[in-house]
Amino acid sequence: MEKPVSINNIYNNKYIPNDYFQVKVIDWKLSSPHIKPDILFCDVGGSAGTDDFLYVKAGAKCVCLDVDPNVLRDGKRKAKQEDIKDNIEHVRGSANHLPFKSQIFDLVTSYSVIDHLPNKKAAYEAICEMSRIAKREGHVVITVPNKLFVMGTLMMAAKMLLQPDAFFEQRFTSKEMMRQCSKAGLQTTRYGSKYPLKIGQSILKHNAPQFLQGLPRSLMRSVCLLAEGAFTIAERDLNLRLLGARFGLDSIKTA
Repeated sequence: MEKPVSINNIYNNKYIPNDYFQVKVIDWKLSSPHIKPDILFCDVGGSAGTDDFLYVKAGAKCVCLDVDPNVLRDGKRKAKQEDIKDNIEHVRGSANHLPFKSQIFDLVTSYSVIDHLPNKKAAYEAICEMSRIAKREGHVVITVPNKLFVMGTLMMAAKMLLQPDAFFEQRFTSKEMMRQCSKAGLQTTRYGSKYPLKIGQSILKHNAPQFLQGLPRSLMRSVCLLAEGAFTIAERDLNLRLLGARFGLDSIKTA
């Protein structure tokens, strides 16, 4: 039996900012057990596809889909540099209308993508599309921002109110996601959530309102250290851990 990809190796990905590793661990933790040589998987909304490089290097074959041609070109360039271009294909397309035949992928992943679609209806349509292209008994792994992560939800609401043109994000609860996955023929087998245990400039840039980013650096760092300490304690409690910043579902296609 082939060994799954070790999650410890995610830290070899030089293309992802260090502070994002802490919340993105849930992406890899849910997906990595399904990565084996020669499986075919699709990363929906995968941007340049750099999340997938570790899996491709482990022998998996990937189709990375995104709507932005610029990030796809960047992904092709990076894949060539990493000498994996033959096993990863970059395709332009929409999560709501995936340009693939039904039941062809062993695994479908989508990391914090459907939260950027225009509304919940579009997000649930994307889940149905991901289910459609997955093989029967194949897996679909979806991660999203957690609506129950109060600090992040309030900060993002403030950011969208004060900077409506800068960012859009909708948030979900685990119950509504499980319900929609079930409607799409997906049975959730695993669930996970993660706090940001390191808060750096990348997380602040994408999640904090601009006026907070303008606070004195020493004050901002003190606030971040307090938050990191509180999140580290919360990670030790199973009940509190489920309220983390990002959560994900690993579901198997049953219909």
